[in-house]
Amino acid sequence: MHMSTSLFYEILAGVWVRNGLQIKGQAMTYIQANFCNSMVDMDIYWLQICAAQLPPDQFIDMCIDTFGVREWLSMTPLSGAQAGEQDAMVEGLLTFLAILVSSRTNLGHDDVLQSRVEVATLLAAGDKTHSQLLELMPERSGNAHTQNFEAVLRELSVYRAPGRGSESLEQGLFVPRPVVWERYYDPLHVLRRAVHRRDFHASMDRFAAYVAEKRKAEGDGSNSNSGTGNLWPPLRPALPPPDVELSGDPRQICASGVLHAALLAILHRGVRRRDASVGGAAAPPDHVLALAVYLLATAADLQRDTQAADRSVCVCGGEVRRGASVSGVPLLSAFPGGTLADNARTLLAHVLPLDHDDTLPPQPYHSDSEPEWENSEAGDASSEADAGAEGSAASRNKPVSMPRPSTALAVPQPMEMARNVSISDDQSDAGGDAPEIRALESGETGALVVQSVEVAGSSADGGGPHDLTLALTAPIHYDDDIAEPEWVVGRRRALPPPPEGELEAEIAGAAGIVGTVSAHGSQAGGQVPVHESIISLLLKLHSQLSGRLDSFALDEPPPHTDEPIGDGPHFIGIVLHKLAALDVRCAEAIQQVRRTMWPNQRERQAEQRARERREKDERSRRARERQDQLMREFARKQQQFLSSVRQLEGENMEWEEELLARDYDCVICNTTAPAAPHDPIGLVVLLQSTSVLGHRRRAGTPAGALALSESERARLAAQQYGTAAAHHYRLHDDLQQHFDHDSWVLSVSVGWEGGVVAQSCGHHVHLRCLRAYLRSLAASQRPPNLHVELGEFLCPLCRQLANSVLPLAPPPERAPRRPSSNASHAHLAAHVRDMLDREIRPPVKSQLSEAMGKAMTDMTAMAGGKLKQRYGSSPAAIFTFVASLVRTNLECELVQRNNTLVAQPTPRYKPKEECIVPLMSVAGAHARALVVAGASLGVANTWRALVPEAAVETVGVCGAAVPTAGGTRPVPLLLRDPTALLLHVLLLAPDDPPHLDIQHFTSIVRALYTLTYYQVVNQLCATGTLTPAQHLRPEGRARGLLEAAQLLLAARAPQHLLDDDAAHAEPDATFDIDKAEEEVQDLVLPYLRIVSLIRAHVYDCELPLITSDRDEFGALLRFLQLADGESLLAADALPAGASAAARAWARQLATASAGGQLAIGRVVRGLHAVWTGPALLRLPREYDRLFTYYHERVCLQCGAVPKEASVCLLCGTLVCLKQPCCRQHQVAEAVQHAMECGGGTGIFLVVTSTYIIVIRGRRACLWGSLYLDDYDEEDRDLKRGKPLYLSEDRAELLQAQWLAHRFDHTKRTWVWHRDSL
Repeated sequence: MHMSTSLFYEILAGVWVRNGLQIKGQAMTYIQANFCNSMVDMDIYWLQICAAQLPPDQFIDMCIDTFGVREWLSMTPLSGAQAGEQDAMVEGLLTFLAILVSSRTNLGHDDVLQSRVEVATLLAAGDKTHSQLLELMPERSGNAHTQNFEAVLRELSVYRAPGRGSESLEQGLFVPRPVVWERYYDPLHVLRRAVHRRDFHASMDRFAAYVAEKRKAEGDGSNSNSGTGNLWPPLRPALPPPDVELSGDPRQICASGVLHAALLAILHRGVRRRDASVGGAAAPPDHVLALAVYLLATAADLQRDTQAADRSVCVCGGEVRRGASVSGVPLLSAFPGGTLADNARTLLAHVLPLDHDDTLPPQPYHSDSEPEWENSEAGDASSEADAGAEGSAASRNKPVSMPRPSTALAVPQPMEMARNVSISDDQSDAGGDAPEIRALESGETGALVVQSVEVAGSSADGGGPHDLTLALTAPIHYDDDIAEPEWVVGRRRALPPPPEGELEAEIAGAAGIVGTVSAHGSQAGGQVPVHESIISLLLKLHSQLSGRLDSFALDEPPPHTDEPIGDGPHFIGIVLHKLAALDVRCAEAIQQVRRTMWPNQRERQAEQRARERREKDERSRRARERQDQLMREFARKQQQFLSSVRQLEGENMEWEEELLARDYDCVICNTTAPAAPHDPIGLVVLLQSTSVLGHRRRAGTPAGALALSESERARLAAQQYGTAAAHHYRLHDDLQQHFDHDSWVLSVSVGWEGGVVAQSCGHHVHLRCLRAYLRSLAASQRPPNLHVELGEFLCPLCRQLANSVLPLAPPPERAPRRPSSNASHAHLAAHVRDMLDREIRPPVKSQLSEAMGKAMTDMTAMAGGKLKQRYGSSPAAIFTFVASLVRTNLECELVQRNNTLVAQPTPRYKPKEECIVPLMSVAGAHARALVVAGASLGVANTWRALVPEAAVETVGVCGAAVPTAGGTRPVPLLLRDPTALLLHVLLLAPDDPPHLDIQHFTSIVRALYTLTYYQVVNQLCATGTLTPAQHLRPEGRARGLLEAAQLLLAARAPQHLLDDDAAHAEPDATFDIDKAEEEVQDLVLPYLRIVSLIRAHVYDCELPLITSDRDEFGALLRFLQLADGESLLAADALPAGASAAARAWARQLATASAGGQLAIGRVVRGLHAVWTGPALLRLPREYDRLFTYYHERVCLQCGAVPKEASVCLLCGTLVCLKQPCCRQHQVAEAVQHAMECGGGTGIFLVVTSTYIIVIRGRRACLWGSLYLDDYDEEDRDLKRGKPLYLSEDRAELLQAQWLAHRFDHTKRTWVWHRDSL
């Protein structure tokens, strides 16, 4: 058992490193939860029985030899490798001994108490899930641990549910209650159960955090006695076993002189190595010192418990003196007795190293023992029987016999003597018939002579026995150099049997022997100087750990709490108080050591504190004077500044308005500079393909739910027909049938599926720095998860994934032309017409233009070929794609805001706002490049048709069709997308997009708002919401809406456009004009939201604070400066002359509808819609329903049951995951479906494992599980068989990451799927 334990600690110390990981696995198996009850626990139990029955010195000697640390404990010089190895083994030895004396796993604990200890140990190392706790609980016979587990867990822990709103997929954890730390936390048991040492360190960190929180709650001074340094492990006091008569007390090993000597060696190394003036190896860690102090405290408790009430009293006429001084013997043999009170005050002057020629066995004397030689012809039998009857641990020490020859004893006359029959202290010094030598102390002259002592063995030269002479001269004086008279002991190898005659002498004394034990023939050069005792070492260590001299004093009260919480000085102080309570001579020794090492230190410290207090008060006084002087100077300068400002108020100051260039910080070269064409700087962005906008649904339709029956599958398929992507595709098909290609392409926005969204971390880099950075990534040591050839890189500062840079254009040299503040709408519209009509200068070739071209190339490549296949590659299609890039990003930001600008709770992911302006700058540069290349985009003619009063000199504009990019069938304005037209004008009107004067911007927004308003009214008339003109009676505040409806109906009446059953139906008697106004506002709001976002980004202004949905329309009109006042109607923002333009637009629509009324009618009825935000399919609460329906379903493509059936959470399609059966063009089904359904992003629920797999482009990752058990734990691969339920918080997190395009930033476990999923 000794060997298995020592081998375990050798493995932990790295001694068996050559055996590889297998030997570590054996050590882990030894303490593993499944086997610890029959392995390590049983070994500890039998070793406790042995420790309680064997003599303590013999047991400790065996432990030291088994652990192989005798050289270390004997202060023998060691090599660096040996010292490092034995340092770890000493720690293992102390841990083993501390566990022996304190563990009650099989020595007193019942099942419930042991279950509490085990659960507390697990919770101390870290918060754990229910399954982890149940798995790590040690297995005991009868499964008692599982029977008590639930009750004990409720008693000792608090369940903490996963936090809402967190990105990390947390599981339900059990957190320890305070009672765990206060009553059940045992660091030794944690070390006994910890497979990894980090578990012990984690438990100590958590304990320190608990103590800090407790002290903070109770006040700073509540636990001042516990210290404020680094906490030591809270080792629980070792209590005697309940059935100590049957099993014995394993604490008896602490009554060993060998153990006391070993602890002295450990403390000596700790004190010496902590001394800055002494070089050498590092000091033992605090954990080792804590174990040593703990064993000393246990020895003190043991002596207190076993100390007899009747004690021998020695009365002397002299003063009380210090304890014995030992020199010239091996360290582990320095204390022949096991009484801690005597050994603690014994001074070691010099010791012999272990390999010295004159190694001596333990000496059979003690400082408090009285000389007693008994005639024992029968040997040791009777003495051992008496020792066993006494039941004392010290009585089982090694029996020691004094020499047989004659002796002579001389005692001075003035000495008084007293004797008591029962002396427990003396019995603890030597067992059986061992002699008892009492201390000789007196101020008088006296001598003790023992002559002709026969010593077994021979001398170095082979001679006969040597004489042993004991001489004590008087008077005796102590000094700091240990210059006391010596006990002179002849060299010997073994002691002879005791003499036949008995000589008893009792010598009164109160402090112990004053003398030195040395060996004849030993050389001074072979001895190791110590000059320390346990008490002196404890005092020095207390001072070092406290950081001040003379830090301990007996007159300071001991800690008033029984909780083992404190730092090193706290526990050392407890041991010193226990020693002082055991023996008054220990208290006197403590005071004597303090006076010797730190004379008058307390007085000097008090003087120093008083001096520091006076200096602090003086510094505070001077600081207050300086502060007053500075405040007076500041007030004087403030008055001077205010007077100068008042002097300048009457002068007319004209400031030249100019745009200030902003400085940007390059995160690679760490330089700050403004954007410049010759050295461009850009915004780090991640470009992603997206189909989020295409999955929006019409407001009022039920949210999509995952189908769990055939009828639900049919309903889900019908709902897919009503998505925003399907709606726009139908709209584009209708326009394509009746109008010219370039005209209808310029009339819409694209990218609802397969668009490109840009996200930025907000950091900037120089383009030249980025090129060098990419070249470094292309080296052989490239990151494994980056596609450097495609431009992927990690932001050098925040390490987020990026694949492009949006260059930042410098601001224009002069501000845009500003019209007068009272300019009319027609005047501003004429300015805009002039800006669109002027010839655009070819761009100057520079590094900035090349960077913008590279950025547009990256965005085009990210969009893929789907848009090119559908819309072609003409200049009109390219221009529409460029403008749609801006709109896609604005719409995605609006989706993150929950499709409204009303104040909302803080979302999980705040929308990124840095990309819009650089994106508009890049898009504007390419739009202008298309015009320079000769593309006819017709934006100027479109603007003239929008604002007829701005083109009074143009003949027939109002009544003719809108000339666009060529062709004979242009799309009427009432069928064109106002938001797309707005972006066209904003990209081409300014000289340096998007820098445009705010008044011109407002004019453009007003013109297109007018178009949006009449399109919505026309749509309501077509759907029958507004009845025919003969039933409308314009009156009141709704007059504007009704007049607009009459105007449009009258203008297109000759063509009978949109005549259907709804138009000829009887008027609704319950027609509510206010409801119609609300519907108009709802359909106009999407345009106002996009325009408001553009204004906020371009002009760097805050969006209005809107508190309710009904206030949103009016607040946005006021924010855009389209109308003023409260309770605004939609018609209040129309400019003068809007009705004339609307009449012309209606006639254009009537003319264009010839021959295609049905298709154009569908376009008119579906041009504007209110969309709700996209969402993943709603999942059932119980996983059992989902599993039952899908785990046996067949794939619709291959007709087989998939091995890993996976369901798309965007559309509900069942795919074969990682199967070759459904591959198309070497692309697996899941990857292909992700490109078609999600624009490169796929979210699949694997039915057989409950896990979510996310596909993003060429990568895939295991996201986590949406289904948890009752304790909020995942059950991956359904191994535990627990009922699983949907986690709403995780479902919301998954949806939020999808909507915000945050998968690449929040997940770090991406792998290349290589088209095989």
